[in-house]
Amino acid sequence: MTRTALEVALQKNKPFTLHLADGSSHPVPHRDHLSLAPSGIGELVLWEDDGAFHIISLLTITKLSFDKPARAGKAGTASR
Repeated sequence: MTRTALEVALQKNKPFTLHLADGSSHPVPHRDHLSLAPSGIGELVLWEDDGAFHIISLLTITKLSFDKPARAGKAGTASR
């Protein structure tokens, strides 16, 4: 994955998931959870809500998928 492609995804300001070459996936619920170095090096830092973090090489990202939006209500029920 290129840095530019990741920056475009962040600009959409929608939750997405990073899929890595090892088969793991990492949700990115908000752009504040991801840090890119200003120098343009090929790694990013992905922060979790509890303060844990992952350092991920851009070369290992195989796919980026946007999460489906949550529905307002259950099917077959009226909204108030």
